[in-house]
Amino acid sequence: TLCLTFLPQWLTGLRRRIGPVASRVLPDNFNICVQALVEGGYDFLLTFHHPGVPNPLDPDRYPHLVVGRDSLAAVASPALVTNGIDRLPLLQYSRGSFLGLLATIAQAQEGAPPTFLAHTNENSMAEALKFMAIEGHGVAWLPRSLVAPELGNGTLQVVAPEMPMDIRLYRSADRTRPLIEKVWAAAAAPYADPA
Repeated sequence: TLCLTFLPQWLTGLRRRIGPVASRVLPDNFNICVQALVEGGYDFLLTFHHPGVPNPLDPDRYPHLVVGRDSLAAVASPALVTNGIDRLPLLQYSRGSFLGLLATIAQAQEGAPPTFLAHTNENSMAEALKFMAIEGHGVAWLPRSLVAPELGNGTLQVVAPEMPMDIRLYRSADRTRPLIEKVWAAAAAPYADPA
């Protein structure tokens, strides 16, 4: 999701500060991306963070910067919400995905609609659940940044209190090439918080 909603604009701002820099992205689930950082295959990890979902990275070895904010929103098509059913079908992420773990916490909070499991997407792609929600198949917990256009035009509506999330950039303290330091220093500059 961050590759679609956050990275392009953030990378543009970063390049304005430090000049041209090549990038390579691994858009995969959280655990695979953490492993890629730990094994040294990637210099940075850009990910959502919420204190309710454990992060296996040692903060001394893998420092982070907060580079943005988003929220997880339960969304559904207006037609589904107004059809008078007591429990709404829930569109679920695969087991163990970061957004899936956070959605489970969010669904248990006060104000979340009563649901029953209707569909599990066996990958961690929020976009797939977004399109299922647009078609009226159920409620999906999605990053607000991903559904902002649909919320704006009324295709989807928020049906529960939102759960705030940080957007964090992690790095290995052991990797100190000049370009890594340059990117890190530029990323440490204050970001524009839309909230």
